[in-house]
Amino acid sequence: MPQGLTKGKIMKPSHAIQGKTSEIKLLIESYGFLSPAISGSTARGTDVDGSDLDILATIPVDLRGKTNCSTSSISQRRWKP
Repeated sequence: MPQGLTKGKIMKPSHAIQGKTSEIKLLIESYGFLSPAISGSTARGTDVDGSDLDILATIPVDLRGKTNCSTSSISQRRWKP
């Protein structure tokens, strides 16, 4: 578990990703996605403890229709630091 986090602790996404944005970007890009960006309440600075983390990314043309996740299953997942 990353230093400074405790299992099951609820926090603001902006606090959870603080100092880790480069790592998150590299992880998303390692799956072939492009231009990852934070959106929603975290991007606006209005996130609260327990808010979700909205991430947008471009799916390259050659990967469209070839991912093994549907949008609805992705939206139901929770990022767990």
